Amino acid sequence: PETPASPLPGGLPKVICDPDCNQEIRPGPAQVNEVDIGINPVDPLNVVAAANDYAQPSGAHWVGYYWSRDGGKTWGQNLMPGYLGSGQPTVLTGMGGSGDPAIAFNSRGDVYIAGIAYAVSPVPGPNPGRDSIVFVAKSADGGETYSQIVTVARGVTGATFHDKEW
Repeated sequence: PETPASPLPGGLPKVICDPDCNQEIRPGPAQVNEVDIGINPVDPLNVVAAANDYAQPSGAHWVGYYWSRDGGKTWGQNLMPGYLGSGQPTVLTGMGGSGDPAIAFNSRGDVYIAGIAYAVSPVPGPNPGRDSIVFVAKSADGGETYSQIVTVARGVTGATFHDKEW
């Protein structure tokens, strides 16, 4: 069993950044909104962000996530698995859009992203009867991959739309 990490000496971590690190993750016009960001309590150089990202092929936004291991000087990026055409089946497969991400770390440095996913018509996939879900995804590698994605709430009729899962 793992034990929780000790609090960092000197208080809250700070993002280490120089004037050149505040750059767009992806060039071009603004393609993300509703950004959330978290700093790993075990490794303050590990910064994870998530946003509504408009890069998925269907044009609807999807949870995009971004990670840095050098305090924000450089970033990696990806979309949460399960988007249309990703080839990565998850509980999100068949949903047409996802978003509203919220980030949290546990005391061992694992990062969690909570979000919503919802049916968008017409979208091919196994989403009949699933209006919307709230999901939580876990990463144990500093926010680079999310191997565990679970549904924590599901709308079973068109009258239910989960939103604002914070």
